[in-house]
Amino acid sequence: MANSIIFGSTPQGGAGDIRGQYFLIGRVTSVVLGEFFDDGKTKNPDYFSPADMGKIDFEILYSGINTNKTNKVSKSAFPIFSFIKQYPIIGEIVYIVSGPSDGLNDNYKNQKLFYYPPFSLWNAVNHNAFPNMQQYADFLKSYSAEPGYEGSTDYSQAKLPLGVYFSESDKVKSLKPFEGDSLIEGRFGQSIRFGSSNLYRGDNDTWSIGSPINVSNLNKPITIIINGQGKPSVKNSDKFSPTVEDISRDDSSIYLTSGQILRTLNVSDIKSSGAYTFPFSGNQALITSDRVMLYSKKENILLYSRKNVGISTIENVTIDSVQTIVTSNKILLGDAFATEAAMLGDSFTFQFIRLLQNLENAGIQLKMASEKNLTPIQIAGTVIEESVKSMIGYLNDRRHLSKTVNVK
Repeated sequence: MANSIIFGSTPQGGAGDIRGQYFLIGRVTSVVLGEFFDDGKTKNPDYFSPADMGKIDFEILYSGINTNKTNKVSKSAFPIFSFIKQYPIIGEIVYIVSGPSDGLNDNYKNQKLFYYPPFSLWNAVNHNAFPNMQQYADFLKSYSAEPGYEGSTDYSQAKLPLGVYFSESDKVKSLKPFEGDSLIEGRFGQSIRFGSSNLYRGDNDTWSIGSPINVSNLNKPITIIINGQGKPSVKNSDKFSPTVEDISRDDSSIYLTSGQILRTLNVSDIKSSGAYTFPFSGNQALITSDRVMLYSKKENILLYSRKNVGISTIENVTIDSVQTIVTSNKILLGDAFATEAAMLGDSFTFQFIRLLQNLENAGIQLKMASEKNLTPIQIAGTVIEESVKSMIGYLNDRRHLSKTVNVK
């Protein structure tokens, strides 16, 4: 039955023979993720070249019991997509099709198996594994025989291994979808949402309420990237309920908005934050985390703004550089109401030293004076008068003060 669609049988050669099959449904039994296992020492016997990355071994599904013993497949399957990779975990079920191999030029019949991403059996983002019942029974039997097990029939703590170290997490939830959304979700609480704002949702999301109420603002795009889901809201407290992103609770986030107001964003505890509009209703890009770092390995970090650049912090601002250059028409140190002009130290020092030198010369002249010779006193008086007048003129002209820097 060449090229026929087969559910749960292995024609022409018994178990493991894939000739003539158009597609298979398989349960993953192993996944190749590199030349070595993650300890970096143990060699993976299923790895022969980089072309084996993502290769799986599987068992054909046609029965819930004992399929691993009666229906093993001798050939492996490879990822069908090259542009996006989501390798399955052990126990997940995949759709497998035959396709051309790299030996196609030698013989047009040369084929190998390819697999699609796992079936969403549980509609869960963390995993969608479905154990082989015989394997599961063997596992429970092994679990009950472990040292320290006292014969209880409570298997609630027994979790079938899904890989070498991957384990199930009920803390990772699927994102709640809204009409028209495109979602990309990882197994560990990472996600990208290509969504929109819509006032009909009420407070079901954290970005629609508060947007300007006009027709032109409906269905405005929003892109949300999160790494690490925060504690679900009360509405999503059920163990299997989907969750919605929240910039105030998620671990790390990037929001790209188009007029939406992020109503849970709060910076009121940061000094001087009141100088700017929060929440903001225009287009904006926000990055939030417990720590944000920008690091340029070779070149510059550049910040440009059509209006203001604000830096506000509860604690210190530290600038450490070989040279710090500040160019501005007006610099205020202390607060926005600083009025005292900063002194130009070099020019003032030059004028002050010249005054002192003249006073020193006048003192020398005074020491030379005597009852018979009063000329040195007259010379000293003239020097002092001219020097003091010059200094007073310099100070009155404010030539010693900065025209751009005010301090308080």
